[in-house]
Amino acid sequence: MATSFSRTHVARSVARDQYQSAAGCHFDQKPHWLRLRASEASREESAPLHPIQTFLLKQTVTTLMIVAVLQGSFRFGQAGEQRCWWHDYQTVLSHPWQKRDKAWEMGIMAERSVWATGWYGPWWIQHQMQLTNRWSVQGRTAPFQKLGIRNIFYYDAGEFGQFVALVRDRKIVLNQWELCFYRDEQGELMWFGKDGFYRDTHPLDMKNYRDFNLPAWKLPDGTRVSSVFELARVSFDGKRDTWDFSSVRPSKEIAEKLNLAAFLHSGPDPVPPKAGLSLGRICSYDHSNPFLLKDFETGVGMMLTLQPDVLHFDNYFDNELLYPDRSAFGPWSLENFRQFLVTHRNDLKKQSIDIGNLQQFDLRKYITNKPFRSRGHGWHHHNKAWCDDPIWNMFVC
Repeated sequence: MATSFSRTHVARSVARDQYQSAAGCHFDQKPHWLRLRASEASREESAPLHPIQTFLLKQTVTTLMIVAVLQGSFRFGQAGEQRCWWHDYQTVLSHPWQKRDKAWEMGIMAERSVWATGWYGPWWIQHQMQLTNRWSVQGRTAPFQKLGIRNIFYYDAGEFGQFVALVRDRKIVLNQWELCFYRDEQGELMWFGKDGFYRDTHPLDMKNYRDFNLPAWKLPDGTRVSSVFELARVSFDGKRDTWDFSSVRPSKEIAEKLNLAAFLHSGPDPVPPKAGLSLGRICSYDHSNPFLLKDFETGVGMMLTLQPDVLHFDNYFDNELLYPDRSAFGPWSLENFRQFLVTHRNDLKKQSIDIGNLQQFDLRKYITNKPFRSRGHGWHHHNKAWCDDPIWNMFVC
């Protein structure tokens, strides 16, 4: 099986008009292309790839494609050009603001500033770009740029959530990290994050989804979600992904002054007691969500105006790779698979596969009715019998 992707080109597709009108961003670079190359060596003497290996390979290539699609200011090498700097070994320092002295600065070639982009959506990126103190993204990266050190920006494409912020006059007074240093500032608590960005109310002086011409998130039947977290990943048993809670917690005194416990334990999705007074929470995406790509384009488009040397995409698809029973049964995952089956109905007939009404196909029921048993469970995705099941392999791949 040849693994060559020589001369495979992936076009950059950045929503320029969207950024220029909504975020004031302007790009003047010429279109660039990403050329993916792999070994030309034949795999004729090797054993066929296991379905999971095939899936991993596809997702690796997909991740590279997403980077190319979203990139707007990277300079990818063209045929005949000099060797690109990223082809050589680079010493990278992560969380650089925690390590600042001459020894560190002399020993690093690139720095990765993790400022939680992706988790909290375009609001958070706007907030970081509005700041003027040392914690702003410009304040973090400028000292390294002056030293000739390359900037690597972080974007989490696998998780999303919200945090508690103190707001006054439609501006953030304190975010979740700053609330730990609360000094009786006036304001009201609110949940700040991706869900707020996609609501029709406008509690902050920041652009929301409508200002970026983004669609509201909806379920497959066309109804609008009550919260974007309805489109988090879902496990085989139908349970939505549970929250992972931030380690950021204020002192008992500050929590009492803010009446934080009452705020956290109220509303339609209260924080459980086990999380204590955590100020932030995130969960994982169902990447079959068709609204994600435009959402990512919006956030990444703003980041590219700061001209980073590299974007680090974290957690893209790794949430679905090896544990589909925990994460691949969200509403869009199931609906997209139904439509895939409908599109390939003739292929199913050729293989003499009959699973009834494709529009109403219930993958969970199909799995439950299988006689496979493993590790004491009626179904376990690591059971090798599933490697020979055509429906499961189509769903995974």
